[in-house]
Amino acid sequence: GTSVTLSGTGANTYSWNNSVSNGVGFTPASTITYTVTGTNTATGCTNTDQAVVNVNALPTVNAGIDQTVCAGTSVTLSGSGANTYSWNNSVSNGIGFTPASTITYTVTGTNTVTGCTNTDQAVVNVNTLPIVNAGIDQTVCAGTSVTLSGTGADTYSWNNSVSNGVGFTPASTATYTVTGTNTATGCTNTDQAVVNVNALPIVNAGIDQTVCAGTSVTLSGTGADTYSWNNSVSNGVGFTPASTATYTVTGTNTATGCANTDQAVVNVNALPTVNAGIDQTVCAGTSVTLSGSGANTYSWNNSVSNGVGFTPASTATYNVTGTNTSTGCTNTDQAVVNVNALPTVNAGIDQTVCAGTSVTLSGSGADTYSWNNSVSNGVGFNPTVSNEYVVTGSDVNGCLGTDTVNVTVNNPSTSTLTETALDSYTLNSQTYTQSGTYTQVIPNAAGCDSTITLNLTLNFTGLNEIQTGFTIAPNPTMDVVTITSTDAMHDEYVLFDPQGRKVLSGTLTGTTTQLDLSRLARGNYMLQIGEKKTPIKLIKQ
Repeated sequence: GTSVTLSGTGANTYSWNNSVSNGVGFTPASTITYTVTGTNTATGCTNTDQAVVNVNALPTVNAGIDQTVCAGTSVTLSGSGANTYSWNNSVSNGIGFTPASTITYTVTGTNTVTGCTNTDQAVVNVNTLPIVNAGIDQTVCAGTSVTLSGTGADTYSWNNSVSNGVGFTPASTATYTVTGTNTATGCTNTDQAVVNVNALPIVNAGIDQTVCAGTSVTLSGTGADTYSWNNSVSNGVGFTPASTATYTVTGTNTATGCANTDQAVVNVNALPTVNAGIDQTVCAGTSVTLSGSGANTYSWNNSVSNGVGFTPASTATYNVTGTNTSTGCTNTDQAVVNVNALPTVNAGIDQTVCAGTSVTLSGSGADTYSWNNSVSNGVGFNPTVSNEYVVTGSDVNGCLGTDTVNVTVNNPSTSTLTETALDSYTLNSQTYTQSGTYTQVIPNAAGCDSTITLNLTLNFTGLNEIQTGFTIAPNPTMDVVTITSTDAMHDEYVLFDPQGRKVLSGTLTGTTTQLDLSRLARGNYMLQIGEKKTPIKLIKQ
């Protein structure tokens, strides 16, 4: 393949075989001997000469097959068929490099023995990488599902067991790498997305509660910054639950926006259905028994004991609190006890009548009346003996009141009294000074007269008693006896009863001393004045 120029010398003109022109280059195909014929133009004489052109074969250089790679891929080009190789585009034989774009690479191979060289070419096609996008970084709360979806390629694969476009729940903050592949070229590229996982607040709804219906409950969450409850509950604000329910609080960390939940059960025990019983209407002084029902234990106001009778003083409302001992829940009910006053019954004034006189007893202050002793209200009757009559009056409420009236029945009487007295005797305010028989007629308020016959014997003070220096009068006496002397006496005195027992003693005081015998029984007594004087007989009537 190398151009050769043959030029003869020593003559004037030259001709060559094998179609060679003197001094004109040609490319011999193989080793050949070339003959030149030189002519001397002056003489016409010719002569020949030969030159051998040895043609060495070129090495059969091979640059290798064409390659198609993705941008950024290292390529190694290695020639064959020669001894040494040189490449264009700054490529070193057998040393990897990264082509920036599609290029044809030429290798020149040299046979070091002959120095002959040959070339070959290899095309390196560089396919561009897909522009893969893993999406923006995300910040989520623990437990939140995340979906990562790559773009810019045909197919995608993620690390950390993530499937493209399929939600998953990351346990903690991590960087996720997606590899996107262009199915036409097989070229891939990657991108990354960071998923920041913020921890959830540890929210506590508080302990479960058990309350009685109608009791206010306050639920307060802890462990977060703000709280919201279901069932219209406000954090830390009391409410009254209607029935047992589970309350869920959502606590939010304001810095991260992460929320967590917890639950508290509020068990609502029903109140006992307490019944105080029906209202009652009674009369004053009537015993009433109040008994609650519907619970286990009962307490009443106004010092009432359950099931124990009491006597209400006036109309009042009685409240009972019944307790269910298993839950401690209580409820109340009321019963009104109406107390009707008793009628103020009047039986009338006491009466005194004579035997055989008709008496009419009429009650007042009530509506109907009933009397004891077979008496009819407002109907006359003839009492034979003194008696107490009781009337019971009933009013429109059926309440009863009572009163009493005394009816004294006087009968005409005749009596005889035989009395002995000293100096004088007084009967029914009439004083007698002489012995004899006297008659008194005593009228009473009812007009019934009593006759008293008095047989009176009077004894008068004798000279011997006067000579002793004192007198005792009256004797007999009914109450007081007076000892009178002309000179002051200070002797001791003793009064003995008929049995000889001392019943009265003392000292005389001056000229007049009174002895009170009103408390002594009737009979004969002996009065001893001083130790030397003779006892004097006193008669107590």
